[in-house]
Amino acid sequence: MEAVRQSGSRYDNPDSLMGNGVPDLLKAYNLLRQPKLSKSSVLFDSFVAEYDTLFFKIQTKFVPEVKLLSSEKFAKKVRVYSFLTEDGSLQYAVVLPKLKSKEVFRMADLEIVVGDETCRYRVAQERPIPDQFANPKKRK
Repeated sequence: MEAVRQSGSRYDNPDSLMGNGVPDLLKAYNLLRQPKLSKSSVLFDSFVAEYDTLFFKIQTKFVPEVKLLSSEKFAKKVRVYSFLTEDGSLQYAVVLPKLKSKEVFRMADLEIVVGDETCRYRVAQERPIPDQFANPKKRK
């Protein structure tokens, strides 16, 4: 239950109206399955990539290895880019293959190895809802 609370959209700033906010069950799932890292920290902006790019930071003194665990055909199309940020952490961008025309959602496992520690995260890729459906006032 604590992982569901921690995944809430207002967990860092709860209030009496919304409490901890709307839970992100994919985030809660990832919180539950991860060991506590002693040599690094991994911070995701989100576990869901809209369109094709997923961003996260790794703070460590080691050179991490990042790979997507999925079918070989799919994994060959994945590109991982890293760059150093001002605070000394490594920012990663994992560019996933485009969704097929009939796909709206896809899930995969992302593995990060830092030194002798390994973490696996379940990540998702989704096609965003078009504006005409997200904002009913814009419909004609």
